[in-house]
Amino acid sequence: MWQNPINHTAKSLSLPGYPLVPLDIAMLNVGCQEITTPAYVHRLLDRSEWKDRPEVLEAINSEKQGLLASGTWDESKIRPKAEVLAEARAKGQKIHIGALMVRVGSLQFFIRVKILI
Repeated sequence: MWQNPINHTAKSLSLPGYPLVPLDIAMLNVGCQEITTPAYVHRLLDRSEWKDRPEVLEAINSEKQGLLASGTWDESKIRPKAEVLAEARAKGQKIHIGALMVRVGSLQFFIRVKILI
């Protein structure tokens, strides 16, 4: 039987399973006019800044292993892109080709943001 993931998550947090509503409407419904929330500011790093850092390479490899374990990637069947495209054209098939984009960031600072409605 299908379960709504929102209700499942809410139930595990002991919250009623209400649908998501915009923050300003939710705040008005409970009489709240301001809220303070944490915000994190990240800076994307250039490849030259992280390529020689073992902890970063280990984190990237960990992500790769997760993709392999989940079946997202299958390295045993790697073929040149041109070959795959030529085969698809010959068969009249439409295919989708993706590429992994590695993005590495650095936490620069933490701020508290006040939201007023």
